Amino acid sequence: MDGEREIVLRNKQFCRLFGEYIREAREARGDTLEKLADDAGIDTSTIERIERGVSDPRNSTVFKLEKVLEINIHNIYKEISEKL
Repeated sequence: MDGEREIVLRNKQFCRLFGEYIREAREARGDTLEKLADDAGIDTSTIERIERGVSDPRNSTVFKLEKVLEINIHNIYKEISEKL
């Protein structure tokens, strides 16, 4: 596999795993997509795309999710990187 294709594949895998973490954190709080969106000031469709792993969120979105969900993004990124 060439380098560029590998980077794209790893980014897709990263987005999928990150989305799973966000969904699990949201569900652990008992929040709906709408509640999380409202609390974080993010559009519901954005969160849906993140949870499905089809969106690579902006840093500002990630930090909003980190604050509302009370999660440590650094630890999540590290754990995901170890899986890739």
